[in-house]
Amino acid sequence: GIRWAADHGARVINMSFALSSPDDGVSDAIGYAQERGALIVAAAGNAGTGEATYPAAYPGVVSVTATDPADARYAWSSYGHWVRLAAPGCSVGTAAGGAYAQFCGTSAATALVSGVAGLVGSAAATGSAVELVQALSGTALKVGDFVSAGRIDVSAALTALTPVRAASDAR
Repeated sequence: GIRWAADHGARVINMSFALSSPDDGVSDAIGYAQERGALIVAAAGNAGTGEATYPAAYPGVVSVTATDPADARYAWSSYGHWVRLAAPGCSVGTAAGGAYAQFCGTSAATALVSGVAGLVGSAAATGSAVELVQALSGTALKVGDFVSAGRIDVSAALTALTPVRAASDAR
């Protein structure tokens, strides 16, 4: 799926799963997608430990943990210096039969970061993976020592790339 997405022009790939150890096939597919310019965003996992999980711990992957409404880490959310960003970990989603239900986990947080990366990328002239990571990480709000950059700040990340778009529009 990762290779298919990269071959079909995906600029952001959401990976809401966690493995306890590296996997050569997943690693190779991530490298393939990164070579084609895709930003990989991966869930840190819901074990509530500082143990690195994969694909989130692979180099160049934006790893995501989950925060509660007070910007604290949910107890079940994995954490550590290897985790780059945090995002709200519970949101309303749809359930079987069309009902609404709470969706909680680092997968929910990762989906938010992936969506924000896509939005920020659409506002940038090039929206390269490097630009997106810089915008997301450089504008993140410090929320504790459980995440290296902080919690995403959508408005600040968009503003960080606005000059890039303005320069492109002027051409």
